Formats: sequence, C-alpha cells, structure tokens
Amino acid sequence: MTSTVHNPDQYMYDFQHILTHSKKKIGILIGAGAPVSINVGGDTWEPLIPDIAGLTEIVKDKLEGSEKAAFLEIEKSLESKNIELVLSRVRSLAEVIGIANVYGLNANGYESLSANICRIIKDVVDKSLPKSENPYSHLISWINGIRRDYAGVFQDSCRLNC
Repeated sequence: MTSTVHNPDQYMYDFQHILTHSKKKIGILIGAGAPVSINVGGDTWEPLIPDIAGLTEIVKDKLEGSEKAAFLEIEKSLESKNIELVLSRVRSLAEVIGIANVYGLNANGYESLSANICRIIKDVVDKSLPKSENPYSHLISWINGIRRDYAGVFQDSCRLNC
C-alpha cells in the first residue's frame, strides 16, 4: 500500500516556483477565515474578525426582545447552529409567512431581523488591517520578494454582502 506524506517545505518550494514563472498572471484567494489569524488583542488573543462561531455569538448577544427570542428559537430548530444557517432561515420565513406569527414575528418582523443581523455583521467585519506586522503583510512581503514580469498589488477588498 502506498502512503502519502505531506511535506510543507516541498509545497512552498513548488508554490514559489509557480510564482517565479513570469509567463502568467496569478492571483491568490485568501479564505474568509484568514482574519482569525490576526491578533488585535495584544496579550489576550482577539482575532481581527471572529470565526463563524464567534460571529454567531456576537450577533446573538446584540439582539434584543422578540428578535432575540425568534433567533434563539430558530437556532434551536437547526442541527448546525451558525449565523449563516440562522440568517437563511430568517430570510426564508420573511418570504413565506406573511402576516402569520412564527416564534413571535411576522414577515415584516423577520425582514427587520434580517436587516439587524446584517447590520451587526457589517459592524463586526468592517475592520482595517492593523498597521503592525501580520500574516497578510508577511504574505505580501514574501510575494514581493519574488522577481516577476507581472507584479501585483494586493488589497483586502472583500466585504460580506448582506
């Protein structure tokens, strides 16, 4: 039986070789979880932008009254409790229930809840990179150290589109 061995050094060497090949323009896709690797809390770890579980807790903590009660009931009804699934359910309810009440809200209430969830998410994720060194600046430094015909400028331009 053949066993596969993961060698990160070989992957980085191969990746650098691809980058130095000047015939093609390239891009690097950085996942949505990457800002979790940037500590803005000093001695106590605090990510620049929390992961989905952290974002779910922040949204839950900032909601009040009947909106929070509906959020909690929807969360209970889901197998996986995260803000993406809750928001999808909130939007579905806003589309289909009309004037009927489900968990204390009607369609207009769910539209308002959806808008409030998106506002809270926007407030949490609308962050600039810190001026100090961070994993993004290290990646850019590494890439900028490679001679290429096509140089690139990288910017953190992704925004959550609620």
